[in-house]
Amino acid sequence: MLRGSLAAARGARMLGAPSMAESRRRLVLQGARGLATGEGKAAEGEKKAEESAQQDAEAKPEAQAEGQAQQEEQTGAGAELEELQGKVSALQEELKDAKDQTLRTLAEMENVRQRTQKDIESRTTYANSKFAKSLLDVADNLTRALESVPQEALEGEDANAHLKSLYEGISMTEKELSKVFAANGISSFGEAGEPFDPHMHEAFFQMPNPELKHNSIAQVLKKGYKFKERVLRPAQVGTVNNPSS
Repeated sequence: MLRGSLAAARGARMLGAPSMAESRRRLVLQGARGLATGEGKAAEGEKKAEESAQQDAEAKPEAQAEGQAQQEEQTGAGAELEELQGKVSALQEELKDAKDQTLRTLAEMENVRQRTQKDIESRTTYANSKFAKSLLDVADNLTRALESVPQEALEGEDANAHLKSLYEGISMTEKELSKVFAANGISSFGEAGEPFDPHMHEAFFQMPNPELKHNSIAQVLKKGYKFKERVLRPAQVGTVNNPSS
């Protein structure tokens, strides 16, 4: 029977059944392989950790640089925005000054236009004032001629017919000249008793006259004339001087 068992063992070994030693060897090999695999995985994990740390170390300066670049970009953008705002404010101020200057120029031009228009109207209105002024001496001469004839020479038995006719002719001429003056806006002024106005009267002397107010016109030497609202010639007068009044 022993021989049969040995033979069976030999047969089994020959058929490839592993022996105990072989099994132990295989177990040791598997353990070594597992240990190697674990060590490999650990080494691989360490390697990945080192690579990750290296990547983090490499990425950190890049992130810092990127953050710094962004900060510099934001700072530059803020400075540029501030500069643009300053330019806009300056342009707005220039626009305001230009607008004010334009309005002042327009106002000045309007004033010039109005003054020019008034000057043209004044010149048109008083264009004949020089001619009218030249006729005042004619009116004065006619008045003096009439005043120089005494009433006695025109009335009564001693009246001179020729002198009376001449007087009537001069009187008619004076009346016609007065009508022409009135039609063209020329009027006379200056009567005894009127208040003295230095803009319209020229005082040549003073005299007391209790019947008239102080500083009024006592006597008219020569009538004054106006052309519309402009004084052509002031009236030459004597004024009343009554200090006690």
